[in-house]
Amino acid sequence: ALVRTPKRGVPGPAQVSGPDALSVLRACCLIARQTAAASDCTCEVAGAVELRATMRPTSPAQHILFEASPNAATDFVAYVLPACAVSEQRVAAAVDDARFASGASTLPCWSAAAGHELFLYALGEGAAVARALYARLSPAIEAAAEAVPEVARQAGG
Repeated sequence: ALVRTPKRGVPGPAQVSGPDALSVLRACCLIARQTAAASDCTCEVAGAVELRATMRPTSPAQHILFEASPNAATDFVAYVLPACAVSEQRVAAAVDDARFASGASTLPCWSAAAGHELFLYALGEGAAVARALYARLSPAIEAAAEAVPEVARQAGG
C-alpha cells in the first residue's frame, strides 16, 4: 500500500491506497498504532470508490480502526482484532451466518487475517452488521487470543 501523510503541523488527511482491501487495512493499522488521536484518512482500493474515514488510535484494548466520516456518502467501519485460528473461525462463521440471515450472499461485510491481525470490515448495509458482530464477538475473541501465548505477546499482553 502507498501511504501519504501531511507534513508535521500541516492539516490534512492521511491518504492510503493499495491494490486490495487487506493491504489498505494493514497500512491504516500501522498508522493508527503510531497516533495518539483520531485523524482523517482517505482510503482507496484499486478500482473501487475512495472512502473518507476517521481513523482511530488502536491498541490491545481499542479495536475500531476506522469508520465513515460524518459527511461520507457510504457508511463503513473496520475493526482490527487479535488473530488466532479460533478467532478467525468464529468471525468467518459469524459473517457467513449474517449473510445467510440477511438472505443476501453479497452482504458487504468481510473478515480477513494477516499476521496477528484479524480485520472485520464492511460497507453500506454491511456496516451495521459488522458493528453488531463486533459487539457480540469481541469478548470471546479477546479470550481466545489470550489463550494463545504468541498472539497475546504480539498484542502487548
